Amino acid sequence: MSNLWKDAYYTNELAECLSYNWNWDFCLENINRIKTSVENGNEINQNTIYNELKDLQNTLDKKVFKLMAKVYSLTRQVLYKLGINEVDNRKELQEELAVIRNKYGKDLYETIKTDVTTKILQDKVECEYLFRFILWSSKLVNGKYLVLIPMWASLILPSNLKVTSFFGDSTSLLACDKDNRFGCLAFGILITK
Repeated sequence: MSNLWKDAYYTNELAECLSYNWNWDFCLENINRIKTSVENGNEINQNTIYNELKDLQNTLDKKVFKLMAKVYSLTRQVLYKLGINEVDNRKELQEELAVIRNKYGKDLYETIKTDVTTKILQDKVECEYLFRFILWSSKLVNGKYLVLIPMWASLILPSNLKVTSFFGDSTSLLACDKDNRFGCLAFGILITK
């Protein structure tokens, strides 16, 4: 497992904790559990992550890569504050994430809908190279492909975004069930090949 994959996994785990309306103490208890369950935990070398991301510039168009890497990195930095207990409450983190969402949320969605998902379908690039956006088993949902949303991105994409589950039912990102498997929601974005 590469450092980038571990990092994305850990970031998603932190995002999951923040998504639930647990009381703060219980949330932090879960953070400690996650730390012990993820190899290298919070000690993942940030320079290594940066270099791995840099190496992926040939995988995606440079403009697309730059946006994806920037939004992912900003979100990760906020969530890592949760991971090392540098914040006193959930509201502080949500306010920081809202700033990122307001600045990049719509652009992130457009990028996922076009460039990123096209790359998944055309080249079958490994999931880690696309920041954990995962094609749902190459199956069609309502005649379209479904790309599942990773937990970290669910905190940044527009809350009114229409998302579809792998059962075919649709709702808004805000209202959808935030339960997840392997770091992704059971909901995603429908695209046409």
